[in-house]
Amino acid sequence: MISEGDEITFHIVKTENDGNFSDVFTLTLDCSDEIEGKYPLKILPETTSHLYGLYYYSVTLRFADGDNYTVVPFTKLHAMLPFNCIGYHEHKNDIVGVVPRVMAKNDYIPFTDELAEFIGDFQSENRLIGVKRIPDTDILLVRDVESGISAEELVQNIRNTAENYGIKVFYVSGFFYDTPDSYHTVMETAFGKYFIDVQKILKTPVFENTSDKIISGIAFDKLHLTPSVTDILSIQNGEYPDCILLDETHFNDKGLQLVAQTILQEVNAIELQSQ
Repeated sequence: MISEGDEITFHIVKTENDGNFSDVFTLTLDCSDEIEGKYPLKILPETTSHLYGLYYYSVTLRFADGDNYTVVPFTKLHAMLPFNCIGYHEHKNDIVGVVPRVMAKNDYIPFTDELAEFIGDFQSENRLIGVKRIPDTDILLVRDVESGISAEELVQNIRNTAENYGIKVFYVSGFFYDTPDSYHTVMETAFGKYFIDVQKILKTPVFENTSDKIISGIAFDKLHLTPSVTDILSIQNGEYPDCILLDETHFNDKGLQLVAQTILQEVNAIELQSQ
């Protein structure tokens, strides 16, 4: 869904004999036009009754910050499936586009819901390692360490799993709850920047600019919440916010979303640095 200040434009043009295009119809929608996650548009008969010849339509999204993104490029108007349009509807009357960027106030990150669901399932299972494959990214999740396996053995298990799946480049995450520092050290040494320590990130305190006073934590900042005095004490003690926990060893839905977002944000940051 789009945010306040964003606009969706549906545009129809006609192909002229000289090869140029002339404007025929433009309809602009904003966040107030959203109905159950969709942005319905209606073209009245008066607009289409006189149309004759070759026409194209396009759909663009203009973000509040001025950036523009083409959701659907110029596509023939008559009974044609829009190319480069993800998830088009088989009845040809629904245009579904996925926009690959954070959308203003929504903090939208592609595949967050998919990864959050996977993490939720994984934290309820007994597998030591779980593999989640999303476009252009492979993520291996590791359960909090059980007794009887060394950090070095775990690293080898992770590499063996990646090899079995035919994965050459992958990210490792997990250890969402209290795990001995020795395991983290070995993981960081083995996988470097490709080890995403979610627990370390979310439990990082935020200090006042001019002093060493803790005023928040990364988890609270990501949730856009202002911590209470009690919350500040939990940050000092290296604890998660209660609002993201189902119990001592499981995240609730809000927590799963936060963890998924954190992993994908770190992946995106690493990919940008590698370009």
